[in-house]
Amino acid sequence: MTRGLIITALVLAAGFGVTGFRSYFRTATTEIMDSVRDLVPLEFEIKRLCQLTDEMLPEIEAQRKVAAEVDVDCEFLEKELTSLSAGLEEARGQMQPLREALDSSAETHRFGDRDWTRTEIERDLERRMVIYQERQAERTAKERLLATRRETLASATTRIHECQKQHVGLTQKIEVLRADLKRLELAQAAGKVSFDETKLQAARDLSTEVEKRLRTLARLVDGEAKPPVIPVMADKRPLTERFDALMSNVPTSDSK
Repeated sequence: MTRGLIITALVLAAGFGVTGFRSYFRTATTEIMDSVRDLVPLEFEIKRLCQLTDEMLPEIEAQRKVAAEVDVDCEFLEKELTSLSAGLEEARGQMQPLREALDSSAETHRFGDRDWTRTEIERDLERRMVIYQERQAERTAKERLLATRRETLASATTRIHECQKQHVGLTQKIEVLRADLKRLELAQAAGKVSFDETKLQAARDLSTEVEKRLRTLARLVDGEAKPPVIPVMADKRPLTERFDALMSNVPTSDSK
């Protein structure tokens, strides 16, 4: 049997050429697959479609849970940003008197219950500025992360709703197919049937498309890594100039 198939294949390859033989082989394979599919009972195909449709529900619920987790992440990020902004505003208010003291020609200034030298004030202001810039960078990173999470959540929510709609549509399609099959079985019993599988094939294609989209959705809602913070290069300008530049674009509470 195998030897006969090999000889037949060689004869076909010689007669049609390599390209023609490939085309012949693909056509024959397609015919065989179509014949096998035609042998599968329609009731079995409808049950398979019903099973695929039922399998959508756990997938959708899993993605809804992931979307809910992303939503909670967004809520906590918003609270963190509010706290960071308040801390930056407070830090700015505390640094301003130190900056103003450096404009004075006095060698010492009184803060709290003691006098502070100009050198001590400069050191303290510089330390506060480093912390302030670090918190500014942290806020910027969290703002970017929040924006990314919001985009992910919006996209995931849209896709989940779309899958839910398709699940409802497939459920209705199954009921229609079952009714059509029942009607055709009754007609076949009376010897009056001439049936094509157009509707069933459409349902097959739709179920395949939904399954692919569900697999894509399963990889959609994924936590993004926190964006890296770009290190700030050393600034060689005098401390007072760096402070003025840092605060020049920061809105005050009076300007709001």
